[in-house]
Amino acid sequence: MAAIAACGNANTGLGPAPDAGPPPPEASPPPDAAPDAAVPLEWPLLRTAGRSAARVLVSPTRAVILEETLGALDQVDPGPRRVRSIDRVTFAERLWEPSPASRIADVALHPSGALSLAVVDEAHRIAVVRLDADLVPVADTPLVDAQAGRDPLHLPGEPPDAELRANFFTADSVRVAPAGEDLVVAVLTARDSVVAYRLRLADGAWTTAWRTLVEPAVALVPFLPIGGSFDTFGAIVAWFRPSLATDGNGNAYVAVWAGQQRIPAHATVFGDGVEPLPHDAFRRDSDALLTKLDASGARLWTRVIGTRNEDEPYAMAAAADEVVVVGRSRRNPGEDNSQWDPWLAALDGSGALLASRTLPFDASGIFLGVAVDASGAILVGGSDGWQQNPEGLSIFTYGAKLLVALPRADGEPARIPLPAGPRHNEVRSVVSTPGTAWYAGHEDGPLTHSGDADRAEIHATGVVGTVPSSQP
Repeated sequence: MAAIAACGNANTGLGPAPDAGPPPPEASPPPDAAPDAAVPLEWPLLRTAGRSAARVLVSPTRAVILEETLGALDQVDPGPRRVRSIDRVTFAERLWEPSPASRIADVALHPSGALSLAVVDEAHRIAVVRLDADLVPVADTPLVDAQAGRDPLHLPGEPPDAELRANFFTADSVRVAPAGEDLVVAVLTARDSVVAYRLRLADGAWTTAWRTLVEPAVALVPFLPIGGSFDTFGAIVAWFRPSLATDGNGNAYVAVWAGQQRIPAHATVFGDGVEPLPHDAFRRDSDALLTKLDASGARLWTRVIGTRNEDEPYAMAAAADEVVVVGRSRRNPGEDNSQWDPWLAALDGSGALLASRTLPFDASGIFLGVAVDASGAILVGGSDGWQQNPEGLSIFTYGAKLLVALPRADGEPARIPLPAGPRHNEVRSVVSTPGTAWYAGHEDGPLTHSGDADRAEIHATGVVGTVPSSQP
């Protein structure tokens, strides 16, 4: 399903990419961002013209980057993705891409240095690919689930789909995370159910060690824009994208957006008494559902997390006895859609809430990536300083890179200055290593309407950089 289309090895330096030409007149860097020279880096700042860095994974010897070409809303599928592995000493790099008819949904880095990827084809079928440390494929197995059509439905009479498929709105509905050399996969399916799997590699093929229904099928109604050419932050498909994290003990955490009928459906099927958080009357108000599974796939607990206003989860991380979910929260109650704030919630391993808080910065902001270490220190990344349509999803002004460190979930946040970039900026992924904080994302990116008149304006320059983690 996911045959290799390109694989190469080159010894390349990590200096700035060739200039793609001057930005359009509207492009201007945020005025308060720090210049490159103000931030000492562990390795040179990597800029890649034409490709956003959707995710970065780090081992002691290399950095693995999931890169993508941004695509327009009117494309059936967004732009292609590839995996780029860079040696941290020699800067030699290797590339891997799936066949043109498939898209990488997510990637995981194992302790051995091997990679596991979820790949989704044009029919939304899922394959799981294993690459060795040199990005040579060693397994490519379809993810088949005979129970997919027998899970409970929240709406009686809805015809079951007997075949497991990724959600039709986005290939990002499939998430992966390592559990040692095993792999945990979370799928928000075409039926809007959420299912988790633990896969084990043997004799060149993946087998399913366990399978757990996390959320029953519901009928989610997407909130679609009436205009625009680009989905800034992936906000349009955020409801159809689960978050997944594993800890060192093999436990798995899955978080999903909990608007519309998600919480009533959960309570009906599992009978665990979950209820929406108290909130002000708002027809689109929502929370997030967070579920913990143990190493055998058994459900341990589910919690409803969020604020009094609407919340959307975008990323999650777990370490030791803590799990952290991040995203954004509507600043004002009621029908006011004018401002959103970065949102963070942390729970301990028993499900007890440690914190659920918004962290307002400039104008509107969002957290898109998070890392937490064994001490409870948290690193979050996102975008800040943008404005959006008070009555819709359109983002109207450019955002700045946002990187924030907290000593613990309820601690004082410290914003870390990052190099400025033209047009729209995002930190989409972060990794915390001893002494060093890694960030990945893009600058020179588009907004919702950047490509309305000219699709060529839907482009970005990917960035991957580091800062000292002790920086105040």
